[in-house]
Amino acid sequence: SSVVLLLISAMKYLNNPDDAVARGELVYEYFRRTGSVTPAGLESYFASAGMRNGVATLLVEFNDRVGMMVKLSLIELTETLIRIFRLNEEKMEMAYLRSFQDLVLEFSAMEKNDLSSFLEWWEEMKEKKSIQIAADTDAVSIYSIHKAKGLQFKFVIIPFCSWSMGHETNAPLLWCKSEEKPFDELGYVAVRFKSSLEDSFFAEDYRKEFTKIYLDNLNLLYVAFTRAEEGMIVMAPKPTPGKGGEIKISNVGHLVYDSILQSHDLRPHDLETSGVFSLGNLEALSGHRVEEDLTPVELDHYPATDWKRKLVIKREGSEFFQEEITSQRRQINYGILLHTALSRVRHKEDVEEVLRGLNLEGIVMEEETSVLKGKIAAMMNHPVIGSWFSKEWHVYTEEAIIIPGGSQNRIDRVISKEVVKKGQIKNQAIIIDYKTGAKKASDRKQVEEYAGILLQMGYVDVEAFLLYLDNLEIVRVVDKMNLNLAL
Repeated sequence: SSVVLLLISAMKYLNNPDDAVARGELVYEYFRRTGSVTPAGLESYFASAGMRNGVATLLVEFNDRVGMMVKLSLIELTETLIRIFRLNEEKMEMAYLRSFQDLVLEFSAMEKNDLSSFLEWWEEMKEKKSIQIAADTDAVSIYSIHKAKGLQFKFVIIPFCSWSMGHETNAPLLWCKSEEKPFDELGYVAVRFKSSLEDSFFAEDYRKEFTKIYLDNLNLLYVAFTRAEEGMIVMAPKPTPGKGGEIKISNVGHLVYDSILQSHDLRPHDLETSGVFSLGNLEALSGHRVEEDLTPVELDHYPATDWKRKLVIKREGSEFFQEEITSQRRQINYGILLHTALSRVRHKEDVEEVLRGLNLEGIVMEEETSVLKGKIAAMMNHPVIGSWFSKEWHVYTEEAIIIPGGSQNRIDRVISKEVVKKGQIKNQAIIIDYKTGAKKASDRKQVEEYAGILLQMGYVDVEAFLLYLDNLEIVRVVDKMNLNLAL
C-alpha cells in the first residue's frame, strides 16, 4: 500500500534524519503518490533529498513539525502523519490505513511505545501481516497452498499449477559420504544437489533427496486438489512430448497431464488435441446464503483528529478551586470513602484491619478514620445489617455482572450460602446495594435486574435490599415470594 510505505518512510526519517537513504525514500514515496511529477522529476527529487536540507526544501509542512513529532507517542505520531499528508482522504486506501493503525496500537500495547523498536519489529513482521476480512465476505480469497491447508471452499482456481517436482530454486547442499577411494578418506563432504550427482559416487544420497522432495511436491498437489467442494479450475502449461512421444515430467502440471493420458477413464476427453480437460458441468452454487437485510456503510473518510482539540475544559465545578471544601463535596467524598471501606469488609472482624490499611495507603486520613469507624460500627450492631456480615455467608463484593442488553455493572455486596430444603440443597443469596443521598425510583429497578440475573444463574432463594447509609434505612426490593419479575 502506498499510504503504508509513506508512513514507514516518514517514521524512518524521524528516527534518523541523518540517514540519506531515509530522506530519499521519504521524498520519493511522497511525490510518487501525488502523481504530479514525471519519472525524470522523481529522479531529480530523489537526488535533492540526498542533501542535508533536501527534505526541508521539498516538504515544508512536514519539516516544520519534525521537532514536535519526535516527542509524540507512536499512536499520536501516526495520527499526525496521516493528517499532514492527508492520507485519510484516500478512499481506496482506507482498509490498509485502518489495518496499519491496528498494528501500531497492538505494538504499543504489547511491546514498547518506541519508534526505533517499532521499525525493527516492522522489518521482521511486515511480510507476515495482511488485511483481515470477515470469512463471509463476498469476495475472492487468495491463499498460498500451505495457508489453505485444512480449509474448504465452494470453488477453487489454481492459476499456476506448474511448480517443479524438484527443488524450485536454491538447491541445497547435501552432506554425503562415499565408500569409494580416495573419497572415503574425506569423511562427509558438501555437494550441491543437481541431476549430475546421479552419475557420481553420491548417487544414493541424490536419490534419497530427490525422492523426499518429489513426495513433498506430490503432497502439495494433493492439498491443492482437495480444497474444493463444488468445482475446480486448474491452469497448467501443456508439455511438449520428446522425439519418441514420451513426456518428461519436470513439474506438477506435466504430471497431471500425463496422469490423465494414462487413465483409461479420463483419456477419452480429447486432452491431447484441445489442451482442455473438462469433467462435469458448472452449476449455480448449492446452498446460497440467506441475504441479511443489512445496509453496508462504506467508510469514505478516515477520522484523524489532533488530540489537543479533544481536550475539553469543564465549565462547572468551581468548588474545586475553593480553599474550603463545601458541604456538597464533603458529602460526596464521605460516600466514596464509605463505599471503598465496605467493599473490603467481608466480615465483622475485618473492620479494624480494613480501616488501618486504608489509612496506611493514604486513602483515608486519620480524622476520617474515626468517622468511618463509628458509622461501620453502627452497621455491625444493627440486628439485620450486622447479620449480613457474619461468617456463615460466602461474600462477594464489587463483583462485575452483565445485565440485560450487554452492559456491565458492579453489585456492592452479594452473600450466599447453601440451605437444605425438603431434603435438597439449595443456594440462597442476598443482594445488598449501598446508596447515599436522596432516594430515587431507579434504585429499585437496578436491584431487581441484579436479582433476576442471580435467579437465572441457579439461585433459588434470592432476596435484595437497598441500604441507605445516611440513616441505615433498609428497603426490601425482592424477597423469596416475588421472584416472578418481568425482567
